[in-house]
Amino acid sequence: MQRIEKFIEARLVEDETIARTAGEGIHARWAYDGDDTLSATGGEVYCPDAPRDGVYYENVTRGDEEGTVPGVQAESGHHIARHDPARVLRQCAALRAIAGRHEAKNWEWYEDSRCLRMVSGVICEECSGDIGDVLWPCDEIRALAAIWFDHPDYQQEWATDQGESKP
Repeated sequence: MQRIEKFIEARLVEDETIARTAGEGIHARWAYDGDDTLSATGGEVYCPDAPRDGVYYENVTRGDEEGTVPGVQAESGHHIARHDPARVLRQCAALRAIAGRHEAKNWEWYEDSRCLRMVSGVICEECSGDIGDVLWPCDEIRALAAIWFDHPDYQQEWATDQGESKP
């Protein structure tokens, strides 16, 4: 059985690899250029930082003038451009930082007020505090893992009480 923190790290590495493959350097930032009308070519997702030459469209979608190569309609074009490689890499760094604050800590505590029975377990030190110990994985770690709930390695016991919303 895979541990939840290893699952999250593996998915972040996958997302970073895909983003870097899609575009780095001048190809990391994308924009959408379309007139929001339905046309044979649709709009284009392009790299605004790249020079306008033959390499300009290597990492983006484009419709040709004859309409034989599909373009991107506005609904998709804005979404694709918004989730460009640069943003995905920033998002992975942010998610990794959040996960890093919610590390597991081995802990021992008394199960009852008379201190008769010592119990050991794993808690989230970040979430534990005045309200008591929060068992690990905490809801925040479970929520991070839920981003990839449709991945074959995702385990249903990681689901939060709220459950995951399916697209």
